[in-house]
Amino acid sequence: MTKLFKKLVHIPHILGPFVGTTSCPAEFKCNSDGTFTTEVDPRYVSWHQQDQMILSWINNSLSPPVLSTVARFTSSHATWSSLEKRYASQSKNRILQLRHDLLIVKGEGLSISDFVDKINQIADNLALAGKLVDDDELVNIILNNVGPAYEITVSSAQARDTPICYDDVVALLLNAEMRLKVHQTPSLEASPTALYAPKTPHSTTRGRHPMHPRGSQMRGRGPSAFRRTPNTWSQP
Repeated sequence: MTKLFKKLVHIPHILGPFVGTTSCPAEFKCNSDGTFTTEVDPRYVSWHQQDQMILSWINNSLSPPVLSTVARFTSSHATWSSLEKRYASQSKNRILQLRHDLLIVKGEGLSISDFVDKINQIADNLALAGKLVDDDELVNIILNNVGPAYEITVSSAQARDTPICYDDVVALLLNAEMRLKVHQTPSLEASPTALYAPKTPHSTTRGRHPMHPRGSQMRGRGPSAFRRTPNTWSQP
């Protein structure tokens, strides 16, 4: 139907029969006394040609099963009104389903790019269905559903004096994702020789092992190595 609408928008002077703003003139001219003659009225011919052209565009854009439901209508306005009534309830149900999908989409298990793309796809489908989603709502959905791994970043964004915009929140989360990946990458802080502890002769000191102090096999990676420090974000 998109191509059909583009055609109609660019030739608005023929929309009268389609939208019902111009009624169909009488087929024959009238005498001064109001009686019809046998001469066809040119206005009727023009109106009928426009109407049938629009009707042809509509019918050609329909699939065979749908076309069979409106084949009995002979005007563009009647055909379109029937289609509008037929799909109005389906459109409302689709909007409700898309709204539900948008509110429950979660970021766990997805990269930030995939998570945001999924949200944008649903928002685009809502727009096509006639229900726009503004950026403020998208920001709230992203912050609420991105997941616990980004809790510090979300808190930082929500603590701003001015509301964060859509582009900034996406950039903020992408930056946080990159930092998380860096912290989660194993680092080789010890050399291979240091990781190997050779056996030593028994010490004369009873019960002590000076070459193996308690906790030496932590290999230099204590709990602090995995602790995330709060990120300080500055407003550009």
